[in-house]
Amino acid sequence: MEVGEEVLLKLSVVNLITKPNMTVQVIIKPPSGMSVTSTEFSQSGGGQFTSKYTLEPGANRDIEVSLKPNEAGKFNVEGWVVYYFGDNITTKKEVILNEPITVSLPGAVTSAQKPHDGGGESDSTSTIIGLFAIIAMIFTAYVIFNKISKAVKNTAGKRKTPDAVVQTAYVDRSDTPHIEEMAVEEPERIEPVRIVPEIKNESAFEAEKRKQHAILPPYDIDPDTRNYLGFGTNTAISMLDAEIEKAQGDARQIQGEIKKDEDVLGKLSKRLVNKEISEQTYNDLKNKYMKKISDMKTKIVNLEGESAKLKKIRSFIQEKGKYYT
Repeated sequence: MEVGEEVLLKLSVVNLITKPNMTVQVIIKPPSGMSVTSTEFSQSGGGQFTSKYTLEPGANRDIEVSLKPNEAGKFNVEGWVVYYFGDNITTKKEVILNEPITVSLPGAVTSAQKPHDGGGESDSTSTIIGLFAIIAMIFTAYVIFNKISKAVKNTAGKRKTPDAVVQTAYVDRSDTPHIEEMAVEEPERIEPVRIVPEIKNESAFEAEKRKQHAILPPYDIDPDTRNYLGFGTNTAISMLDAEIEKAQGDARQIQGEIKKDEDVLGKLSKRLVNKEISEQTYNDLKNKYMKKISDMKTKIVNLEGESAKLKKIRSFIQEKGKYYT
């Protein structure tokens, strides 16, 4: 694609009617040199754009973001999709995106582009090449999923109902040909392919380097940290930043709910003193709100613990992740 061309990325998420409520979070991190010209995402720290949706059974949602390169060069667009069903966030699944995009100057001739004679026809070749580059970004993870799915079908001989159907379409805003309404089916319970640090016998040099930098061998790292390392240092840090920010935001929101319920208890106490409600009614309502407040405080403790754990993993990866990639 060329500098100044604008491409609309469209992600269509469909929740099957056989599934409970589906929570989806999409995170896009455009590289330096690319700008987001129109988006329904909200910008968060680290130059990331995030959005979160809840889909009821049978519902669908279109998510759109428009990118525009400001300079020529080779870029990596990072992004990922996290989703889970119901209230059990521990069953979350992720699709990781990290694809290169090459942007040329307007009118530049590349190996996939030839100059045209005459002015009556637009340069559709460069547009299609640009679209294929963007499409490759989204579909790489799904292609891996499909290959794994075929292997599972060959051994088990059965096909499982997919969790959700994700359709993507990309429409160029110029008058040149465009590609749209391409769809893939994601198999159930297939985790994204991750690069696990290789466990091998250390040479004397590697052992000395590990000793000097106080580096643990891969097999001694806790599974959660090793899991994030599998995505690569930069992507892992971006993911952790987003998850830490979400955990802290959820804790603040719950704290606000606790404050509201405590205010309600104070008002109930005044109504009891003024004999506006009976003591039995007061006790029933008090027990109800106290239990609710206790449950919310437990959630805050869990979120704070999760946030502290993620911060520890992030610190380790930022300091020593380069030694494992």
